Amino acid sequence: MAIKRVLILAVIFAASVSVSQSAVASDNMYKTANANWNCPDGSFGSGFCQTDNSTLTYYEQGSVNGAVGATVDLTMFDSYDGTDLNVTWIASPSYSGGAETDIIYQVSTSGFSGNTIGQTWCDDATTATKCDQEYVRFRAAGYVDRELACHETGHAVGLTHGADAYPSESNTASELGCMETPDTGNNPYIESHNVSEINATY
Repeated sequence: MAIKRVLILAVIFAASVSVSQSAVASDNMYKTANANWNCPDGSFGSGFCQTDNSTLTYYEQGSVNGAVGATVDLTMFDSYDGTDLNVTWIASPSYSGGAETDIIYQVSTSGFSGNTIGQTWCDDATTATKCDQEYVRFRAAGYVDRELACHETGHAVGLTHGADAYPSESNTASELGCMETPDTGNNPYIESHNVSEINATY
């Protein structure tokens, strides 16, 4: 009888360890062990980084029409300004010098292939981790919903997909919120886990 009780307790303990391990949140803020490239001075497709400080300025180029601009604005002030980031829209962007506009949004089909509908990359790295100016390009205005705007902005401040997190997790893990991929349109917010990642970084 004592042996049976010990075996039952062992099974219960093993199950509780398994549950607690799966409940551990992944680190999905660049750099991670699975997203360890150095921040590039790059072009379309070269990779994203963290933004360079908590003051987050952004600008929408002329290709960003009224509806897309409104979606980006809503995302910036509804999701990202609620973190430790201080979000400001800039009427006249800076493309050079020590205080470049942090995120430049644009709409263009240039560079896209396959099913990709959004891309974020660093144009001006300041360190191996930080970027002074990142670009967010949407493939077409018709693709831009709150989730896509939130997702690409997340990359611009350093948030990764689930597969690039550490430990790696599903790209559709619920804690990822709008950082899930592919875009389903059902997760338009960054959610509490990503807020914690941003606040711990900035």
